[in-house]
Order: sequence, then structure tokens, then C-alpha cells
Amino acid sequence: MVPGTLILSLNASKPRRKFGARHPVVFVSAYDSYLTVMYVDSLQSLELNPVGRYMMGLDDPLTGCTPHIAVFLGCKFAGTILVLFVLQLLWVWRRQLSSMVAMKVAFAQTLLAFMLLFGGHKW
Repeated sequence: MVPGTLILSLNASKPRRKFGARHPVVFVSAYDSYLTVMYVDSLQSLELNPVGRYMMGLDDPLTGCTPHIAVFLGCKFAGTILVLFVLQLLWVWRRQLSSMVAMKVAFAQTLLAFMLLFGGHKW
């Protein structure tokens, strides 16, 4: 065995931790987007965020039946990409800070997942 391969194999396992904290962000965002599309007919009554309600009205304010969610979903997607980008920048800039921030974001996303799964919605 070449001495350098042991160091490379030990260092190769470290970046996996940063991706592990990103998984909840990606999966919860995907599940939230799925629920948004699945329950689009009742979304205006289910959405509690006033900014989200405002964004739903931006697409076509003249139609009152089905909420238009293109801007809403686009902003959700952009927010997820922004969070992943900031986590990547922190990983390059300050790894210890990145790990702490990523774990807190992952914890918050896990709480959101429990709320989405077991929140007692009327759907």
C-alpha cells in the first residue's frame, strides 16, 4: 500500500459529512413542493405564510378559483438553491462554522418534515 493512499482515503470520508447535512434540506424541500402541487386546490386556505399567499396572487390576480403557484414554487426552489449555495460557501470559507450551521438547518428541516407529515392538516 502506498503511504499517500491512506491519507487520501481518510480525507475522502470528511466531505461526506457536509453532504449528509444537506439531505434533509433537499428531501424536505422536494416533499414540500410535492404537497404544494398535490393540494393546489386548497393551498390558499392551507398556506399560513402571508408572503406565500402574496406570491400565489402574483401570477394572475384576476382568477379566483385555483391558485397559480408558479412564482410560489419558483421562490421555494430558489430559496433551497440559495441555502445549499450558502452552505457550500461556508464549507469553503470556514468548515467548522459550516458544520454547525448545516446541522442546525438540517434540524430545522427535520422539524418541518415532522410538521408536514404529522401536523394534523385537514387534507
